[in-house]
Amino acid sequence: MKKYIIALIILASFSFGKLNYYRPISAGITFGRNIGGSQYEDTKILGVSGEYKLNPSIGIGMEYKTFHNSPSPDYEEFLTDENISLVSLFMNRYHEFKQFDNNGVKGMASVGGASMTIDGYDKIYFMLGIGLQIELADRLNLELSLRDYMKEFRIPFTSFPEVNVAAIGGGGHYMHFNVNLSMDLGDVKSSND
Repeated sequence: MKKYIIALIILASFSFGKLNYYRPISAGITFGRNIGGSQYEDTKILGVSGEYKLNPSIGIGMEYKTFHNSPSPDYEEFLTDENISLVSLFMNRYHEFKQFDNNGVKGMASVGGASMTIDGYDKIYFMLGIGLQIELADRLNLELSLRDYMKEFRIPFTSFPEVNVAAIGGGGHYMHFNVNLSMDLGDVKSSND
């Protein structure tokens, strides 16, 4: 965990450079659901997030989430409960909708990787996501996203909503619906300063 905090501090330190974009850092809290499909019950997710914006349309983010998976009644004899913590590092690409000028809504696509600790064992996952970012106030944003964490790279969301979260004997697919409330930090940066 210490190495992830150090990486976030390094990203944050770049915001004090002479940059020419607006409020490069955001920090937030994440609520959500792990969509269990047929094998696991849907479970609540809680986490924190941070993002460093390279420019208004590209950001590098980091997230820490925890949740507990319980098997659905049909799979209780095959699967066990899982205590999971997840640290992910990803890139967000934002797209303003041209047809709705100044409405404060952006489309978002995410790609990255995650380290999941499942009952004490670390595993690496690919992550692909889509979502919307809505500007609620001057510095306050609401993000709604669907993220697919997969052990083997494949087209995401193909089995939604009937997601096989962890195949019996294997475990390689987690789908999260996230609601992230974040605040932009910092002030307007000018390259002339």
